[in-house]
Amino acid sequence: MKRIADHLELDDGLVEQACSLFETAQSDDLLVGRSIEAGAAAAIFIICRMNDCPRQAETIVEPARCSVEDLWNMTGVLKRKLSLPVPIQEPADFVPEITAALEEQVPASMRLEAEQLATEVHGSGTIQGKPSAIAAGCLYTVGRRDDHPRFTQRAIADAANVSAVALRGHWRDLQELDDYT
Repeated sequence: MKRIADHLELDDGLVEQACSLFETAQSDDLLVGRSIEAGAAAAIFIICRMNDCPRQAETIVEPARCSVEDLWNMTGVLKRKLSLPVPIQEPADFVPEITAALEEQVPASMRLEAEQLATEVHGSGTIQGKPSAIAAGCLYTVGRRDDHPRFTQRAIADAANVSAVALRGHWRDLQELDDYT
């Protein structure tokens, strides 16, 4: 748990909550026959989402040393068996994480515009897909529109842990919506 929390730079309050969730899962025998690492990763993943600081599955499994599939399976078990009210992730939630992962400083106005665009697109239901990929597409769209050429598709896709193809697909979808370009 500590290795994952340190890698994600989580504050002590979130770590305590995740440890408590993990202990509950252990005492309810939900981890029997399952990966301890996946259990720890799922506890952190759920607590982050419940506290409005979602993290991508890929960023959690790296220090956890488990697969994304194991994380998703364990997350589903904990949500079902413990009746946890885990909110759905929205694309706008990922914009700060992506901008923080970029090597160059992203202007605050660009980040805010990308968050607003992601919120509007998600609310309208016009674009479907992985929330982090939609967020990456929104960030790239705003960067192109506001003439920030240093934020390339590759750089944003890498920061979002998505493929450049996925980012490009969402960018093209956004281009078809005249309101957002």
